[in-house]
Amino acid sequence: MRDFIQALPKTETHLHIEAGLPFELLRAWQPAKYPAASFFRQPDYRFPNFPKFDEVLLGHALPWFTPAERYYESARVVFAQHVAENVLYVETSFHLPVSQYINVPAREIISAIRAAVPPGLEMRIFAGMLRTDYVGPMQAVIDDSENWDELAGVDLHGFEQMPTEPWTAKVWARLRAAAR
Repeated sequence: MRDFIQALPKTETHLHIEAGLPFELLRAWQPAKYPAASFFRQPDYRFPNFPKFDEVLLGHALPWFTPAERYYESARVVFAQHVAENVLYVETSFHLPVSQYINVPAREIISAIRAAVPPGLEMRIFAGMLRTDYVGPMQAVIDDSENWDELAGVDLHGFEQMPTEPWTAKVWARLRAAAR
């Protein structure tokens, strides 16, 4: 049965690249800061709510994903595991606000992820924006996203119970017209 399951072609259609950061990369990078027995890695641990999950996730991801090269390294490890599991198609997203937080253009993040894709793995990359992102410098980033050739589309990230704001309708229409 194990060989049969291994031989089946598979897809990964909802990979958040920051959330998929292999913990072993953090451990190798700063073992004292990222202990193997972290509370949230215990088999019986459940996050009490999404904001706590988001806090832990971003607390681990933001220190790691500072240059675009770290996106490459993380994606390389994740995609190698996909290939080992006979995954043939992956849709991944990166958290668009991180590009502003780390001051790395989104196009560089997309290129770093794309560079990590091994031969034989089909990949589509999406930008994940928050329902509250269309303010300040993020507005220009979102408006420019329709021009990013390697971007397959835009997704909503974050706390799903937050209302979808009216600005999103215009953004979705523009992205749809640009075939994103």
